[in-house]
Amino acid sequence: MAGHNDHAIHALFLAFAGELSAYVRRWPNEPFTGDIVQEAFLRLLEYPQPETIKEPRAFLLRTANNVAVDYYRRGKTRDRVSRRDRFSGSG
Repeated sequence: MAGHNDHAIHALFLAFAGELSAYVRRWPNEPFTGDIVQEAFLRLLEYPQPETIKEPRAFLLRTANNVAVDYYRRGKTRDRVSRRDRFSGSG
């Protein structure tokens, strides 16, 4: 992918957003699918050397997977802390 411009990002979004959404929905944090897809594209925009991305689809899928894992782990942590607080009476 050679540099960022609005047209290229828009074209990538149109080409891959649906596929990314379907991919992310397999995770148990489905309510956050839109957020995860949006975060994947944001990370693409913020990537320091976009010209080194030869396969934008693969980059987006891997990034969406990583973001989904992060959301899942944060949710598990929140659940664990919430249960602990309920049992200790501090929540």
